[in-house]
Amino acid sequence: MRQAPRKFTSNTAQKYRLMLVDDEKAVLTALERCLRADNYRIDCFSDPMQALEQAQQKPYDLVISDYRMPVIDGIILLAFIRQLQPDAVRLVLSAYADLNALFESINQARIYSYIKKPWNPHELRSIVADALEQARQLKEDRQLAEQTRRKRRLIPLEMQYPGNTKVQQDLSGAMNLE
Repeated sequence: MRQAPRKFTSNTAQKYRLMLVDDEKAVLTALERCLRADNYRIDCFSDPMQALEQAQQKPYDLVISDYRMPVIDGIILLAFIRQLQPDAVRLVLSAYADLNALFESINQARIYSYIKKPWNPHELRSIVADALEQARQLKEDRQLAEQTRRKRRLIPLEMQYPGNTKVQQDLSGAMNLE
């Protein structure tokens, strides 16, 4: 049974920026139309090199790239984007059911999902929503882990210097006693 796409409120979805890359403009238009229903901020590129340049300038939460494109293929593009923006979720889109390409993409560019053309709009929206939710949770987990690490470093200092109620760590990692 197919799941309905995850529902985001307008404000929640609006904070997500998506990059769509496909050398066929009709495919880009169809992808954008499908995902616009969820109110994401979407940038479309028919040239993977322009997409790569933009990824150097602007952060993205999720990138969908066609697998077969001129100049560079989607796997290489997504691998470069992974280096530039490791937290951006990466999806590959292809009309070809090439399992070797699927495994290569997962291993090389750490692809979240492989979407086969033609896609089902509800499934595509659900995959995107699930990928963004998982990325949000991972980011939140990393932030909580960092807060926990900081507290673990501060507790011994607070115990060693009772009465100093303000032990803080600055951006360089130095501990400041107040």
